[in-house]
Amino acid sequence: MLPFRVLPIVFVLVLAACGGSSDLGPPSGWEGEGTERWWVPGIDTTEAFRDLETLESMGVPVFNEVDLAPSVQNLMIEFYRSNPEIVASVFEEYGLPIIERGDPSVSDRTELRDQLRRDAYLSMVDYYRDARPDPNVQVEKIYPDSLRERGVTGQVEMQVRVNEEGLPIAIKKLSGTDPTLDALAMQAITKMRWVHAGHSGEAVASWTRMTITY
Repeated sequence: MLPFRVLPIVFVLVLAACGGSSDLGPPSGWEGEGTERWWVPGIDTTEAFRDLETLESMGVPVFNEVDLAPSVQNLMIEFYRSNPEIVASVFEEYGLPIIERGDPSVSDRTELRDQLRRDAYLSMVDYYRDARPDPNVQVEKIYPDSLRERGVTGQVEMQVRVNEEGLPIAIKKLSGTDPTLDALAMQAITKMRWVHAGHSGEAVASWTRMTITY
């Protein structure tokens, strides 16, 4: 089974009339800035909303001196995004030696890179596993009749901070489609649950990215 697979998210589609704007803010127990950022009061928002766009912005070491290592690391960027410091440490100890043993004389370097990515990932998941959506939790995805009938569609991509118990505690919208759908997508995320991330058997907080399509 390939790493970094996209797991299915169980949403129950509900077609509903569009409510007023008062229904489109953060739910009870959350605070927010429009449909850009929502968070649970009391958390470290600087940490929760950190920049996870690139390896460089995460502040993790990129091993430019090792053949194919940077390209393999970029192929694993979603894994890094789940917890940059832990993944960087695990990669350096268990993944990098596999890259260093790679044979740079192989003619098909794309195939070699993909194989090294798989081998490195498999060597790392014994020590760190990222958070995955809990398959036992179903979440309603509200799609207002007024928008559906007008053909308003699109995707809402979000960065989600998940605590040690698998609960979402911060949501940052990365891209959206319509203000109402953006808010409804973020509301759905607040109700989701995750099988928490783990490092050497210990539950840890992490990030994940979620996309809801309308």
